[in-house]
Amino acid sequence: MKIIADKIQGHGRPFIAVVGGLHGDEPVGEAIVRRLRDLELERGTLITIIGNPKALKQKRRFIKHDLNRIFPGNIRGSAEQRRAQEIFQLIKGADYVIDIHSTTSNTTDVMIIKKQTPGVRRLISGINPRRVVVMPPGIGDGALINHHTAAISLEYGRHNSHYTYQKTLSAIFKFLAANKMINRRRLNRRRATDYYRVFGTRPRPTGFRMKKSIRNFQLIRKGEILGWVGREAIRSQDNFYPVLFGPTSYRDIMGFQARKKTLA
Repeated sequence: MKIIADKIQGHGRPFIAVVGGLHGDEPVGEAIVRRLRDLELERGTLITIIGNPKALKQKRRFIKHDLNRIFPGNIRGSAEQRRAQEIFQLIKGADYVIDIHSTTSNTTDVMIIKKQTPGVRRLISGINPRRVVVMPPGIGDGALINHHTAAISLEYGRHNSHYTYQKTLSAIFKFLAANKMINRRRLNRRRATDYYRVFGTRPRPTGFRMKKSIRNFQLIRKGEILGWVGREAIRSQDNFYPVLFGPTSYRDIMGFQARKKTLA
């Protein structure tokens, strides 16, 4: 099946961009983009972008450069650096940007943000996610969502999971309906959102084996065992909530450390 990288539907405002497949090992984003292209819009403009078609075809995270670490890109750089610049230009005029991701960790129902602007707050209000993770300056600065004033990432579950597909698609439909772009029944019931403010990363020692009972967003206390290197136990140096912790999530870190705040 041929991949159409970019497609624009409708006209006028609001103008919403949805990006999937920045990572080639996360096919759920491409599947959701294809579903969105079947929509009949009531108003506004929807641009759907498949970020890295070549990496998706090869089922690799990236070919040369991690596309979601090199924004705004470089028109004279590698293929992925040029693609980052193309996407950056496509989303510049959008009112809102939604970037779709998935994970190998036991993480579900997460919105990730870099900025706390009025546009990002409207995305949070319209989607009403279970969790919001706030990434600080210095972490993920080359991500797409750091290069638009109203951009968020959705990370709702594992790669190739039907749950991830359905929950992410439902969140996007909810926001499109809130902006009267599609005609769907909206539920008035709202839930409290837990905010997790990342304050650092936990380095992964060579040969590290993570403890299987670690669950993302469940408090880890200072001194608790995180895993082992050989027979040596590696313990937490802080009280923190783990974010995107997983045995294979990252090569050089276990994941992110965060503090929690709940807002009704």
